[in-house]
Amino acid sequence: MIKVQSADGELVEIPLEAARRSNVVKGILEGASDESQITLPIDAHLLNMVFHKYCGHYAGREIPVIKPPLQSTDHIGEVLLLEREVLGTADRQELYQVMKAADCLDLQSLLQLTYAAMACHIRFDQTGPAVALSKRSRLVKL
Repeated sequence: MIKVQSADGELVEIPLEAARRSNVVKGILEGASDESQITLPIDAHLLNMVFHKYCGHYAGREIPVIKPPLQSTDHIGEVLLLEREVLGTADRQELYQVMKAADCLDLQSLLQLTYAAMACHIRFDQTGPAVALSKRSRLVKL
């Protein structure tokens, strides 16, 4: 475990394997003589979402790559399902905050997921409420 001092002053403990998925944290840890505590300009709530929910979900395995463009409805459904299951973001504003945290941490897989999820949300806003996710992660017209 590594201790991270968040931007809002909280101390968050993060598994070392999860922390090393971030290129920024990996660079800090390689250059630091003391790996016990680092400081990051991200709130504790977002650190927990990124490292415990997202990186923890993929602990011990490879994070899948989201392949653009998201033209197939199958892929759009998978992205939205992944966003909801793994991140559990409540709204578009929270998703945007996670996107900024992923960018700050240089965590490319999460950045790709948040870009794709945001694009899907924008697309749904344009199509209206006549589209929903089925249990098999496919889009269905209501």
